[in-house]
Amino acid sequence: MRVSIAIYALFRALEFGWNVCEKDGMIWGIKNGKNRERPWWFGSWMLQPLAFGQLLHAAVFDPDCFPSSFGDFIFKNSSTYLPPRPENYPTTLKWPSATDVLANIAEMARLNWPPNISPILFPNKEVLPPTLAGVSPLSSQAHPLITSLSCATLHPTDPSCLRTYLTFWLNSFPTMTRFFLIFTSAMTIIPRFRNLYHFPFATIQRIISQALRLSTFATGSLSTAWASLCFFQQYLPRHVLATQRVFLGGFFAGMWAWVERRHGRGVFLYSARASVDSLWKVGVKRRWWKAMKGGDVWVFVLALMVTGVVYERDAKAIREGQWRKGVSWLRGEGWKDWALEEDGEDDDEEKDKDE
Repeated sequence: MRVSIAIYALFRALEFGWNVCEKDGMIWGIKNGKNRERPWWFGSWMLQPLAFGQLLHAAVFDPDCFPSSFGDFIFKNSSTYLPPRPENYPTTLKWPSATDVLANIAEMARLNWPPNISPILFPNKEVLPPTLAGVSPLSSQAHPLITSLSCATLHPTDPSCLRTYLTFWLNSFPTMTRFFLIFTSAMTIIPRFRNLYHFPFATIQRIISQALRLSTFATGSLSTAWASLCFFQQYLPRHVLATQRVFLGGFFAGMWAWVERRHGRGVFLYSARASVDSLWKVGVKRRWWKAMKGGDVWVFVLALMVTGVVYERDAKAIREGQWRKGVSWLRGEGWKDWALEEDGEDDDEEKDKDE
């Protein structure tokens, strides 16, 4: 919890710093005495490819550093690529769970993606490396036409990767739409019930359109992340980017953020914060850097320092009034939005001059 709060505070501080730099023309430059306009394609959606790439890589190779909230959502909505236990499967035998499948995919990457040898065609031949015995219940029933062991693990009953991808959309998109329809309805109606009363059709249209965009974004991201493993198996040699292709798959999955680029800023920043938290844990685990005692406190202090500097430079760079009041309170200036009060004083002075 402390780490999450520290990362959240740091992201907000960086956001405030970005606002003041952009307002002063430090980002896009100045032309003819005016700040250049931000490019139309630029936005927080660009964080998603990097965030999803890192998160997918962590989910496969460092599951202990992967946020459980993401894992629960992904595994729950990926039954097409994570076949559930058959009803007639013997209870005495173990069926690979979602985490087991990901662990074996990581091992496949370390082994440079071994091919699939069908036990149906070669019953007397050793078809699996010893370290991949965990996926034997899946690969043993795989279609003989499947040539990749990863495909035999993710969609053993269907030899077509494209058909599996389309099946994922058909199975997941309606479920996602129902979920996000309920979510967006609650987030829209509860805080702004008057809008529904005064503008019912516009409110309902906004709820439906946002739910469809979020469903497309979520379904497209998940399907692309899983299907990328099949895609790279088909078009890349087994030894090329053996482990890095997992990151690339997540990167391409994050490109679906373009669909929700205008209204998905909160989602993008949330996943970016989760990615930073995961990346820090991965770095500590792999000894890329050392964990510092009380490091979350120092990050929080740094965030407060940056926020204070921005507030001194231009309080309006903190665009939320409640945040400005909070910073003012922390500085001992009371729970007031001094930026608005200064604007009011400036307006009064201009009126006096006009009179």
